[in-house]
Amino acid sequence: MKTIAIVGTSGLTATELIKLLVKHKEVKIKYLLTTSSLTSSQQEFDMFKKTYGLQEVELLYTYDEEIYKLLGNIDLIFLCLPHKVSMEFVKKLVDVLGEKQLPKIIDLSADFRIKNVKLYEQFYKTSHILPKLLQKFVYGLPEMNKKIKQQIKKTNFVANPGCYPTTVILGLAPIVKFVKEVIVDAKSGYSGGGKKLVEEYEGYGGNNTYPYSASGEHRHIPEIEEQLSTLAQKNIKIVFTPHVVPQYQGMLTTIYIKVQSFEFRVQSLYKKYKNY
Repeated sequence: MKTIAIVGTSGLTATELIKLLVKHKEVKIKYLLTTSSLTSSQQEFDMFKKTYGLQEVELLYTYDEEIYKLLGNIDLIFLCLPHKVSMEFVKKLVDVLGEKQLPKIIDLSADFRIKNVKLYEQFYKTSHILPKLLQKFVYGLPEMNKKIKQQIKKTNFVANPGCYPTTVILGLAPIVKFVKEVIVDAKSGYSGGGKKLVEEYEGYGGNNTYPYSASGEHRHIPEIEEQLSTLAQKNIKIVFTPHVVPQYQGMLTTIYIKVQSFEFRVQSLYKKYKNY
């Protein structure tokens, strides 16, 4: 039985993660860590305990310096924090425990997904404070190929992929070596924008469809291009337009490509693509 700590309980990601982990027979959630105020955190904690039967879970606060020592005894930490906040938390862990004593970490933010530090800093408008540790994180998309799957098994640090990147990378993986141009038209349920967008969207009726970050500025672009370029072993650039649609969850991505030639059957490439 592996012990689990989840850091950042106020967002939608943590709620979905807890739903999955309480059904897992080989893990036990030991700590929930929050960055929120005492009152609101206790209310959320009580809700989690009642809804998901978390009877032996302890609520901890990230501003308490002593909690970082406790986490040294945990098998795995899930970070459900916003970008920048996530790497700041890891930095505190490193300062207290030392890198060699860190538990396994799965980060659900974007802080450790993009290996090119300059691109991360350009798109996320912040400096990366752990560039050396960043290089040790494995991109956590095992369906890409056997090599990635084995790397995930062996590493202590996993960067969970973004939502849009998952759809685009897996959609193109079998054929990306033959691609010349890529245009992506992606649509997401509004919960993908987090709790704040959910409140705003539902607050004004929740019935609009609209594009956003459509001028080559979307933060998932460097993540997608970096992974596709690694798979293709050449430089891949995309035109990417994301949309919010009036449904809570779900994602639909339509990918248009121009290939080098039609001397192969596209369907056969997808049928032959084996990732396990």
